[in-house]
Amino acid sequence: MTSKKIKVPTADYELRQAIDDLEPVILVENDDELRSRESIMAYLEETGLKATTWDLAQIPEGMSTEDHLLEQLNTHEVVVAMDAGGTLANDRFARKIVQQIESGQSVRLIAVVDTYAPAQSLKPYIRHIMLPALPMEHTIKRVIATLKANGWTEPSVRKGLSGRLARIVRLIHGMPLVALDRTVRRIAQHAPNLGDEAIELVREARREQLRDLKFLEIYETPSQMDDLAGLDVLKEWLENRKKANQLGFNKENFPSPRGMLLVGVPGCGKSLSAQVCAAAFNVPLLRLEFGKLRSGTEGAEHTLLRCLNEAERAAPCVLWLDEIDHALNAKSSRAENSGLVGTLASWLQEKTNQVFVAATANDATVLPPELVRKGRFDEIFFVDLPDPHERKAIIEVHLRALGHENALVDFKNLVDNTRQFTGAELAAICREASVESTLSGEELGLKHLLEAAGRTVPLVKTYEAEIKAMRAWARSRARPASTHAGVLDLFNTNES
Repeated sequence: MTSKKIKVPTADYELRQAIDDLEPVILVENDDELRSRESIMAYLEETGLKATTWDLAQIPEGMSTEDHLLEQLNTHEVVVAMDAGGTLANDRFARKIVQQIESGQSVRLIAVVDTYAPAQSLKPYIRHIMLPALPMEHTIKRVIATLKANGWTEPSVRKGLSGRLARIVRLIHGMPLVALDRTVRRIAQHAPNLGDEAIELVREARREQLRDLKFLEIYETPSQMDDLAGLDVLKEWLENRKKANQLGFNKENFPSPRGMLLVGVPGCGKSLSAQVCAAAFNVPLLRLEFGKLRSGTEGAEHTLLRCLNEAERAAPCVLWLDEIDHALNAKSSRAENSGLVGTLASWLQEKTNQVFVAATANDATVLPPELVRKGRFDEIFFVDLPDPHERKAIIEVHLRALGHENALVDFKNLVDNTRQFTGAELAAICREASVESTLSGEELGLKHLLEAAGRTVPLVKTYEAEIKAMRAWARSRARPASTHAGVLDLFNTNES
């Protein structure tokens, strides 16, 4: 018995312990009903306890919900209730349960709820269990078992099969079991080779799952570490975290990384860096449009909590908190900002799951101290305007992506004429030069790039004061993302 308990998730062990302790009322908080019911019923069967399940569909016409559930509790050894959240909040029902417990009558109720909100009188008698998503190992076994149960057989050509299967498992992990099973059945029927069509079926299911969380999305990105030009300090840091991941950051003596905060000049690689994290760790990327949280109808804090819970369910993953400064603008009251910041800060401090957070912010000066203090993130990086070495690397990356890797370009000349350009502006002049050279029927060259650069007004010309304020903030609070473009050097350089 002991060896079996060691193998299950901690929260499952707590559930089993609560059942063994003969707790009268156990509330299992989890919004995946099938996952909860399977775990509960499997252990009850293992212990030999006779249990019945209960839900609203069983209530006879003319009988109240509370009276029917009480009747079931009085006639069965254990009742596993699926729709009892509202009933447990009913003061009359709660008082009757309390009276039965205090009089020594046997009460064994295990209720699966998505929100913990019982009546006050019942709370002292409740064992509250937070049941998280199942571990990755369970997803692997379930996907394979469901594929085979639906007639799937391994293809004769097995080359790359394990990689394709692993990709599906990473994307599908954390989905509610009903949706997971349905998606795997569709894969078995319509995409048995487990290729791109199977991946699209999983993405479609994920998009459907997140439909009511309109600010959270599964972000598909082909970005790799090589696509991130410059920022050598940041890339080395990510590589070290990647090595730690490969060595096993699940181990108790090696804490899971919390993540990083990227602040700095707009258009200089913060978003791309967040995307590269997912490629480095080989896990899904979830993007939360933090700046839009206040535009919802259910309240920013509640929406944020739902999104964070969804990220935990999908772990291991990278959660990209995009433009967190936009949600903390001056138009919002101090109380509104405090609630949102407090929710995020508490989650960052207390989380133990494998959700790597990559948060980005343009205006770091609006970020409150409790969000940027040591311990919230593993590291805070400042991303500034690219220096000459980085400008050359950025231009090379974009020319290669546009099919002009063999273009004859005097890079020293071009780099000298693009001082104070952001990475996004350099990418734009490459695209514009490519279009102009194609329209003129010429090979892309320095002339086209310089002309495009000459038509561009760098961001720094318009926002010079704001960028200086960012650098002043970063001088004592952040680590430079680049060796050559260190914050201290940038205060004295002619580059900017």
